Amino acid sequence: MSARRFRPLAASVERVSRRWFRGVLHPRAVWKRGCRLKQRPVGIACAEYDATCNTIRVHPVFSAPAVPLWVLDWVIYHEMLHLVYGQCHSTEFRVAEAAHPKTRAADEWLSTHLFELALERGKK
Repeated sequence: MSARRFRPLAASVERVSRRWFRGVLHPRAVWKRGCRLKQRPVGIACAEYDATCNTIRVHPVFSAPAVPLWVLDWVIYHEMLHLVYGQCHSTEFRVAEAAHPKTRAADEWLSTHLFELALERGKK
């Protein structure tokens, strides 16, 4: 069995921090291990922020070459908003999320491609 190759997440975190958070947020970012995408009523769990260890865990489906880098950066951006606004998706959180110019495009891309990528990943 060959080792999977994953994109480096630190570069995305640094890029997003500099662009959207004045370079002051520095969470650790790691790929989730041993997980499956869970279908939820509002979508699929792509990533999560754990405030106890200042860590963003990203589902490995985002390491696929078919995932555009801007989508991965947007997922990191969304999770970094939790550092600022807390765990809930408050009105303030949603306003900040909507301020990102790729929010609508990211939502559309995720709605169109994410579950398909997860199914493809599950076949390997």
